Amino acid sequence: MNDAIKYINLAKKAGAVIYGIDNIINNKNIILILLCPSASSNLVDKTLNFVSKRNIKLIKLQDSLDKILNTTNCKVIGITNKQLATQIENLLKEE
Repeated sequence: MNDAIKYINLAKKAGAVIYGIDNIINNKNIILILLCPSASSNLVDKTLNFVSKRNIKLIKLQDSLDKILNTTNCKVIGITNKQLATQIENLLKEE
């Protein structure tokens, strides 16, 4: 997970992270969505509905996004950079 965290933070620094499901829904460049394990059932349903309509990859994390991104109350993010999204997805699949 440490390598994946590095890439998530790199995406954050590159401006390739979209925070919140409403912002994600309104962004047409989302490649990958990362969902916090403490997300509400309503948020999970909304996210699952969105990814099924747009055929976007979704990864449910084991660690809190707040901990990973050093933020508060962050439950879902979208990655817009294809290379970073692919690398994050590959690293998280290896675990």
